[in-house]
Amino acid sequence: LYLSWRSIKDRVPNALDAFTSPNQDIAIIETKNKLYIYGISGDQLDSLPLEEIELSEGETIIMAEWATGFYVDDWERAFLSNDAQVVSD
Repeated sequence: LYLSWRSIKDRVPNALDAFTSPNQDIAIIETKNKLYIYGISGDQLDSLPLEEIELSEGETIIMAEWATGFYVDDWERAFLSNDAQVVSD
């Protein structure tokens, strides 16, 4: 975890868990009902989340895994070949 737990709780008081990217530019914050995706500037979460994802009853994070470099394309191909859907705005 790149950020301090205190800085995460200051921004998202109801945070249960947090994950930061290897590049230290993105944080995913888990609460009971949502995942918040934040950019990281310096050693702080940005003031507003980039995205909020609702969690349904019983949904939980079981693993956090990050891909960088050529692995990003490899993972994308693997997901798409297994019927994953591309999410777009």
